[in-house]
Amino acid sequence: MQQQPGSRVADSGGDVAERVRQVIAKAGCSQREFARRIVMDPSKLSRSLGGSRRFTAAELARIADAGSVDAGWLLGSGSGSTPDSGHGSGSGAGASPEHAPVPDASDAPGTPVPRVRRTAAPGGGRPLQIVRETVRLIAEHGFHAVRVSDIAEACETSTAAIHYHFPGRAELLEAAVRWCMDEDTARRAARIAEAGSAADEMRQLIELQTPHTAQQRRQWLV
Repeated sequence: MQQQPGSRVADSGGDVAERVRQVIAKAGCSQREFARRIVMDPSKLSRSLGGSRRFTAAELARIADAGSVDAGWLLGSGSGSTPDSGHGSGSGAGASPEHAPVPDASDAPGTPVPRVRRTAAPGGGRPLQIVRETVRLIAEHGFHAVRVSDIAEACETSTAAIHYHFPGRAELLEAAVRWCMDEDTARRAARIAEAGSAADEMRQLIELQTPHTAQQRRQWLV
């Protein structure tokens, strides 16, 4: 059986959540920072780890990509790379099956996970590349004019790979807006931390209201 990227993954025993915790621990960052890396609402990640919400197959695909593990291992349906195996997500048999459907969690343990050749993911991982290109294309052409195939072409990958990480255009827009907000928040926090006084902090906040780089202008347009 195969799961659609937007479908929820059964995890009655909490095994999937525990594997995700291992990935986060191995990443060496906070839960909030990991949520930013996979372009996921931190509260959704927290609820999914706590058992009050189930992960979607697409979310697990992004987690696998960010943690350089196999999506099949997260689901317990294969013997792919684990956080301690040392395999990167962009090479070898341990790579996440980016162009393949996500295996169903009900598959019997030990069932080989489908492997396909994928293009090497850029720095930051494939999900962040997809989101950045989505932001750029929306800023340049408007959301309604941007097709998934346009995003795939910009990322030099397939539309199947886009849907593997983000089921549809609505999820892409949500991720793009969230990424822009997270980037703005991080930039604001960094500038305020440099302020030496309340007056300087106010000047920094006013300065932040004007986008100076092409990337900042794109984020404002989204």
